[in-house]
Amino acid sequence: MVISPAVVIIAAHNEERVIGRCLSALADAIVAGVRVVVVCNGCNDATYTLASRHAGVEVVDIPIPSKTLALREGDRYADELQSAGLLEPDASRIYLDADVVMTSRAITDIVCALDRGPELATRPPVRHDTTRATFIVRRWYRVRAQISSFDHVLWGAGCYALSAHGRRRFDEFPEVVSDDLFIDMLFGPAEKRTTPTDQVTVTTPRNLKYLLLILQRTYRTEDELAEHVGSASHTAEASKTKRNHLRDLFIIATRHPFQLVDLVLYVCVIGTARIRAARDDKRRVWERDDSSRN
Repeated sequence: MVISPAVVIIAAHNEERVIGRCLSALADAIVAGVRVVVVCNGCNDATYTLASRHAGVEVVDIPIPSKTLALREGDRYADELQSAGLLEPDASRIYLDADVVMTSRAITDIVCALDRGPELATRPPVRHDTTRATFIVRRWYRVRAQISSFDHVLWGAGCYALSAHGRRRFDEFPEVVSDDLFIDMLFGPAEKRTTPTDQVTVTTPRNLKYLLLILQRTYRTEDELAEHVGSASHTAEASKTKRNHLRDLFIIATRHPFQLVDLVLYVCVIGTARIRAARDDKRRVWERDDSSRN
């Protein structure tokens, strides 16, 4: 496997139950020369020890539990590698959640896509594993899988990649919870896409409680992004996303009227999450889905 220079940055907070499967899937890419950096942040479990056991994986430890600080530290570490001549200046950067499984082939295809351009940002397609989820969660993700507008955004896959030029679009990760949504809003439609390759596997929440938590987290932080990407740009992009979302739901209802119950369920879950997000928009907490990590 021949691959262009790249670094994978993984922010990990108490991920001992999932970090092994994440890193094992990257073994071939590591052998091919991809640098993998795991930033353990505020861990009080065996994440650091388990990550250190994987050959070629570089592990950094910071005491504060913060994904934002972990991403910044990962970037700082990559900058130091470049300054020392251990990582090429034009290396792509892939940001991967510790609970997501991404194949080495997907890394190869994504890095090659960024090398070819003209896109500056990309992600792999995503498969949501609902094997252990409740009936309601499975039906909700069944609808989500049919919404084509999600194929054109960078968020929601637990992974995104930036070319060296794309990474220069911003200074450092801001203090927002949804870093993937922030990245998505930095790039126009012609600058980003989903690369056809192996799907990343994202394990869904097991039940409605945790599904609402992660949706609530996303909606609560949408408005925070206005100050980082510009309020006008944010409002226009958010409005376009909602219009496309509604259009896709209408198409599904028209073509598959037998899914009406699923569609009603889908909309009710989103509505509930948005109401909850509006009520606690002053909170700055990370609603974490522990159910998918068991």
